[in-house]
Order: sequence, then structure tokens, then C-alpha cells
Amino acid sequence: MDINFVNRKDVEDLIELKELEYREKDLALKERELALRECEAKIRVIKLSNCKKERKLIIRK
Repeated sequence: MDINFVNRKDVEDLIELKELEYREKDLALKERELALRECEAKIRVIKLSNCKKERKLIIRK
């Protein structure tokens, strides 16, 4: 077997591995971004709920 072919195959395999690692890290980042957005949405819901409760208290006074 030609040594250039072996080295080329190794390089191709390494490139493919690096691409897969990049995709995996990209997906993990997207998952963290989604989790962050979910937390932000929950905070907004809580704030809205608190605003409604405050309005009810003000109206009762």
C-alpha cells in the first residue's frame, strides 16, 4: 500500500472526526441556549404573575 494513501486516509479520518466533534459541541451549545431561553421564559411568566398579583392588591386597597 502506498504510504501517501495511508497518510491521506488518516488525514481524511481526522478531518471527519474533527467535523463530528465540532457538530457535537455545536449541538451542546444549542441545547444550553435552549435551556437558557426556557429559564428566561419562566422568569418572564413569574414576573407577569407577580404583576397581576400586585394589581389585584392595589385594586383591593
